[in-house]
Formats: sequence, structure tokens, C-alpha cells
Amino acid sequence: KTTTTTATAAAKEKAYSEKKETKDDRKVDHDGDDVALPPPLTPQVGPLFQGYGTHYVDVWVGTPPQRQTVIVDTGSGVTAFPCGECDKCGRGFHSDDPFEETESSTFVKIKGAGGKCSDCELGRCYETACKISMAYQEGSSWTAYEAEDVAYAGGKHREALSAEPERKQTEGGGAA
Repeated sequence: KTTTTTATAAAKEKAYSEKKETKDDRKVDHDGDDVALPPPLTPQVGPLFQGYGTHYVDVWVGTPPQRQTVIVDTGSGVTAFPCGECDKCGRGFHSDDPFEETESSTFVKIKGAGGKCSDCELGRCYETACKISMAYQEGSSWTAYEAEDVAYAGGKHREALSAEPERKQTEGGGAA
């Protein structure tokens, strides 16, 4: 189930749905063109998937893009998804394989260089990473590190967006 707001948005959603009918078939078609496009002149629209009390959106991250389905968390300004180093997350916990940061040519892990944490925007500074955690009322939680990569939802962007690949998730698991 998806939510859109205009006839144009509905047409874009229909084209998206026809192109990507099943979970496994939802792959990015980049035809070898991994260069980010300039921002659109009109707002971008992407499908919003409804779960049991939760809404999800597909975010394409990295170069070449890897799909990550993330929870739309209206209670905070952050989201996270499992990365290749993730413990107790990824397969079996999420709809997508973990994000393989080593396969993205544009991935940058934010580090507290020399103990100076000016680059850490959301997390706590450690020498090897800016770490961030989130815990939810229903008992699940995640721990991640801050990173930056090219990302898009509903269309490509010129500027890289910040992302927090998960490093650990509790087994109550509702975090994306």
C-alpha cells in the first residue's frame, strides 16, 4: 500500500510499481550511470509502504546504489539501516541485505579525527567513529556510526545525505 498526494505523484508511483513488482525485483536501473543528477525543479515523490503500525520507504544508498528499506521514524530526526559489519541484524531482521559500505565508491565513515569531534553531528565521538544509539519504548534498540554517502528516495540528489549504518540491533528488532 502506498500514499501519494497528486495525480502526477500517482502516475510516478504507478510507473514505479509496474517496474518493481516484487520485493526481489525492486532493483535500481542505473544503466552504468552512477553519477548523481542535479536536484529536480519539482518536489520528488516516492512510495510510502505501510506495515503493521509502521511506514517504510526505499532509500537507494551508495555508488552503485544499494536499496535499503527504512522505517519512517516520526519520533526522531534519524534513521539507520544494517551495514556489512552489523551484529544480529540484516538477513532475518530486515527486508534487504546489509549495506556493503566497501562496495560503495562514495561511502565515507565520519571519524573523530585526533579526538576532535567537530565532524560528529549526531553521535558521541570516539577515535574510530561517531557512534549513535536509539532505543524504543517497545524494547528494541540499535547502535550505529555516522557515515555519509550518496542517497536518494524518489530520485537522485546532487548532494550526499548523512546516514547511520547500524552496527548492532537488539533482538526485539523494530529499527530499520
